[in-house]
Amino acid sequence: MKIKSTLSFLFLLPFTSMAQTQYTVRKGDTILKIADKNLGTTDNKDPRRYDFAKHIQKLNPGLKNLNQLKPGQTLIIPAKDKPVFVDIKKPAPVDEPPKLAKPEPPSRPVVVENPLAKEIPTEPVVHKVDEGHPNFVFIQARYQMLHLQAEEIATRTEASLKAKTSFGLDLQYGKIINEKVHLLFQGGITQTNFKSIEGDATSVNHTSETSKSFGVGIAYKAAHNLHLDFMILYADRTFLLPEGLGVYKLESVGIPGAELNISWDFYSGKANIFGVSAIAEYIGNYTKDEVDYKSALEPLGALYWKSNRGHNQVNYKTTLTYKQGHQKTNVSEQKEELAILGVGFYF
Repeated sequence: MKIKSTLSFLFLLPFTSMAQTQYTVRKGDTILKIADKNLGTTDNKDPRRYDFAKHIQKLNPGLKNLNQLKPGQTLIIPAKDKPVFVDIKKPAPVDEPPKLAKPEPPSRPVVVENPLAKEIPTEPVVHKVDEGHPNFVFIQARYQMLHLQAEEIATRTEASLKAKTSFGLDLQYGKIINEKVHLLFQGGITQTNFKSIEGDATSVNHTSETSKSFGVGIAYKAAHNLHLDFMILYADRTFLLPEGLGVYKLESVGIPGAELNISWDFYSGKANIFGVSAIAEYIGNYTKDEVDYKSALEPLGALYWKSNRGHNQVNYKTTLTYKQGHQKTNVSEQKEELAILGVGFYF
């Protein structure tokens, strides 16, 4: 506490006598660049520059968006006799995704040879491709727990939204190519209702969002208990974007991407299969309404349990997935925490 108080006092000394003045925006100016010019600093980590930006925002209530300044625009900014108070905050620790325990390999079944089998001649068995790797339709319902936390780059103010209810439905079709390869086609829709906005924000445009996704890919059976799925996706991503002083916008943006899923059946019995999946999800670059959405690679982990009743019967699958993502735009940074419980059926 003593160190923090001392630092705050030292930052406060150069600005104990400041007034207000006018500034004309030049080409290439941003709020932080204007703050650096007035403070005479080149340190991007100097906390005074963010506090100076907050004061500009308070002195210009008619300025709708700090991140979109126009040349020739006149701003009221603090001069060198208005105090600037610096609030030094320690960033909150980011929780790491839970590590999955390393499963033990399945034990090999003991085969007992029947001595009578050699005496009875049998015809050779011809295995059909359709019997071992047939076409399928998979339908899954999802319940999700979602938390979005956004931070505006210019002023370092934060806002967060937590889902009140979030349900989704997925449909996937697998088309046989050979014993090891399938083509995959899938689509999904999700409806999420959020609670009221929290943090430094005062309002948000709406608290309900519907998102859709489409994908095509390939599934490869590397071994009897190891499967690889690769998908090219076009999916709606939900962002919490700053629009003004304490005002945020909930935006669903369709962004292309890709997904690699490696699944391992660490237990395969006559009736049930248990496994674990490691998933890498890639989000591409995209620009909409002067907001640049930047690419990101995000890891996911999943546990699953499915029935093994044969290809001629309906089988079920239950999946528990966890994701902790980090997305960026040119105006904000966003953390996303997502937990999904899915229940589906193979036909």
